[in-house]
Amino acid sequence: MSVESQANISKLSAPRLHRTYPRMRLFKQLDAAQAIPLIWVSAPAGSGKTSLIASWLRAREHHAYWYQVDEGDADIATFFYHLGLLCKRAALRRKQPMPLLIPEYLAGLQAFSRHFFRELFKRIKTPGVLVLDNYQDAGLSLHEILQAGCTEIPEGVNVIVISRNNPAPAFARFRANGTLTLLDWEQLRLTQEETCAIANQTVDSPLDDTDVQALYAQSDGWAAGLVLLAKRVRRFAKSGLDPTGSQALFDYFAAELFDRLDSDTRHVLTRSALLPSVSPDTARALSGRMQAESILKTLCRHNTFTVCRRMNSIPCFAPSWNNAFVKNYRRPSVPLCNAKLPNSWRPKATSMPRSSGVSGQMIMRVLPS
Repeated sequence: MSVESQANISKLSAPRLHRTYPRMRLFKQLDAAQAIPLIWVSAPAGSGKTSLIASWLRAREHHAYWYQVDEGDADIATFFYHLGLLCKRAALRRKQPMPLLIPEYLAGLQAFSRHFFRELFKRIKTPGVLVLDNYQDAGLSLHEILQAGCTEIPEGVNVIVISRNNPAPAFARFRANGTLTLLDWEQLRLTQEETCAIANQTVDSPLDDTDVQALYAQSDGWAAGLVLLAKRVRRFAKSGLDPTGSQALFDYFAAELFDRLDSDTRHVLTRSALLPSVSPDTARALSGRMQAESILKTLCRHNTFTVCRRMNSIPCFAPSWNNAFVKNYRRPSVPLCNAKLPNSWRPKATSMPRSSGVSGQMIMRVLPS
């Protein structure tokens, strides 16, 4: 088998599940959501989005058609090509080929998209689900295509979009007319009962109530953080070493999220994340970046490091990220922390704008000496 064929099989295959905890609370929500054509699952990296959908589909024995979106799908011709391969795998006996995107169709991309998705949905067995996983990796390029294609979803078929981002404005009409339902971070966040079950499954033996409560508080419902922390609780419980696993969390954040951000966003984060929450005025004063407010809004919209509990609220840094950052700030081996804060940082900390809601004393308490 060629390397290209192997890549295509991976791209068009559902993830393998290993000891995945069945989240019945969310299974029931997904069961109810099937009445709505487009289901959008949005939460930060490591929230268990993919595992949730894959385990639900397996439990319900639906016909699943899985598509792993990646950066290459920013080229719409590539996207339609691989989606065509998925259709071919879904309906091997169907002789009629899928529509081909040729240059003449680019001027009428929405019309082509509707036609393509109509043909795709004809090949899906019902009850069937088309899953677009890691949708955020294609950037903005697929919004117009998916918006047009999802107007053609027939009875008995659902499209599930798994993304770190909330639905783009292009999908506002779907939300307004009730044809899109959102399963977001607030719903995906682990409950204490789920935290206990997953933690005990991770370490292969029961943890005591004190450990579970500590894990629940430290992970803040974040699945990947819980698994990292649970493994370390048992390993270091008797050694006296830091059982919170802040280094492991920090390494995850650095590799999975931080390194992919642009330099201005990284700068604002490293100047602001010593605080549990930060207003635009505070972030602007600490970072010296006039665009700090727009950066914070983008981070909130993309569920990256931040949580906004309600519209126009002050962004709070996710506790797992905030704790890991503070604990690792002075570690010279951690890439995020190699750069020292400028000397101008301390004077700014003691003269924060009144509108910030943060005092200089609060900042100075977490500053390295």
